Amino acid sequence: NNTLTMNFADSGAVMSLSAGNDSVLSVSFNENVMEYNQASGVGGVVSVNVGTNTTHTLIFDTNRIYHNRAASNGGVMALSMYSLSNRTITMINNDVWNNTAIDYGGVMESFIGVEAIQYVTLTYNTFRGNTAEIGGAVIYLIAPNGTFEVNMTGNTIRDSWSRTQSAMVAQSITTADFVANVWSNNTSPSLSANVWIKLQDGTQMNIRNETSQNNHGPAAWYVTGTGTGQVTVENATFSDVNTTYMLQMDSLSVVE
Repeated sequence: NNTLTMNFADSGAVMSLSAGNDSVLSVSFNENVMEYNQASGVGGVVSVNVGTNTTHTLIFDTNRIYHNRAASNGGVMALSMYSLSNRTITMINNDVWNNTAIDYGGVMESFIGVEAIQYVTLTYNTFRGNTAEIGGAVIYLIAPNGTFEVNMTGNTIRDSWSRTQSAMVAQSITTADFVANVWSNNTSPSLSANVWIKLQDGTQMNIRNETSQNNHGPAAWYVTGTGTGQVTVENATFSDVNTTYMLQMDSLSVVE
């Protein structure tokens, strides 16, 4: 029940976290107000860097997260992993409004530079009016060598804006479940899609009971992959009248 407001730092304006080798790090933010915090680099609220063989968990539960800003990546959180570790990010029942990253990840930017794994679970959050100038107005996940497992259930993602890739960009996905989320009035005016997903070889991706409506840009959803993979779409509603493609798939072996 804290109010964390108008803090300024180079990175992680509220909290900058680091962990040494062979350690365990667990941090929870519960029922706080986080607003108008600003980083001149990454992580408008929190930034995380960890050592080798580290297990770390970051939880946001029932917070109000408004008007935070990063001059680079991660308007709320910026997460970097350059060594063998496991990371779990969980967001439950948060209101996340009007956060900004000048580059990537208006809410979350995560980078994995080694053969490691990150678990991302987002449940019953409201993401509204978040922006990133380059990509990922809400979420930007990139892993040149590592992988992500993503589960999104019951979230509302609306009124996001990014110049090239709007609400979500996620690469190197090995497992993905999108269930009963609502994507509405998100805008990507330039080159790509409002939800842009790249799957690893052998990935199972499920899109169930999703609603995608009134999004703007070349495609509402774009899913691509390498090797074999399977995408299952069930009971989804796509009504994106201002896109060329509602659900565009490329380089996937199995689509149901």
